[in-house]
Amino acid sequence: MSKEYQSLNYSSLSSGTLITHNRRGRSTEITLNDAAFSMMTDFSHIRPFTTTADASIEEINTKMIACGVRLLFVAERDEVLLGLVT
Repeated sequence: MSKEYQSLNYSSLSSGTLITHNRRGRSTEITLNDAAFSMMTDFSHIRPFTTTADASIEEINTKMIACGVRLLFVAERDEVLLGLVT
């Protein structure tokens, strides 16, 4: 069974874009009545974690578990953003 998916919009970031680190934590209960937007990660409240482009899948999985996240930003050594892995 073949499925067709709509492509995602692509947007470019300026060269030298740095990853921001959070200044405070947040914990909230989510219910079935909450808007879907409430499930999105707000990086002004949640710390973004990074990995390198040469990290193995096992290393990435271990880091996600240890950090309690489902997404890691892929960055160069100087924290210039390359992409993300989920």
